[in-house]
Amino acid sequence: MRLLGICFLVLSVGASITLLIDVDPMRETCTGLRDEAVIGLVLNIFTFLSGACCMYLFGTFLTVALSALTTVSLSRLTLFVHSAKEICAKHVAKAPVGDLLKDAAVYDRATVVSWIALVFFALGVLVMHIKSSCIDLFDGSDCDDDKSRRHYKKTRTSDCDEPSPKGVTWVRIPVR
Repeated sequence: MRLLGICFLVLSVGASITLLIDVDPMRETCTGLRDEAVIGLVLNIFTFLSGACCMYLFGTFLTVALSALTTVSLSRLTLFVHSAKEICAKHVAKAPVGDLLKDAAVYDRATVVSWIALVFFALGVLVMHIKSSCIDLFDGSDCDDDKSRRHYKKTRTSDCDEPSPKGVTWVRIPVR
């Protein structure tokens, strides 16, 4: 499962790179869009590095914090790309011909790629949190077979089922 999570995170980083190329990192118009794309890519790469290969170096807290920041950043980026024509309305006239502000194909591709980056990142993070002992595609094992969780299977008895101690009797008091 860890390998599947890493594949999802790599696909998310690849989609973020593709989006940055569509946004054009050297653009002079609507620099907020460029900045959002760069921040999303940088956070995506840092989260991948901290979670996939360097967890012992960064620690769990930093990886979780980076993951939360990346989720927020990629979510903002999808909304920014979707509303880029409205947000950057004053820059549409100055934008070059192949820019996403003028070209509908580039705009549509950037919108889809921004959503792909967010979805693959979310899938990667979720799959990385699933223990490999819970789901194994080859032997069909389940989390119930996990030896470390056997203490959860114990049957508990209620206190009412136990016999009362000697000398103690219960008296019912009627309620009016």
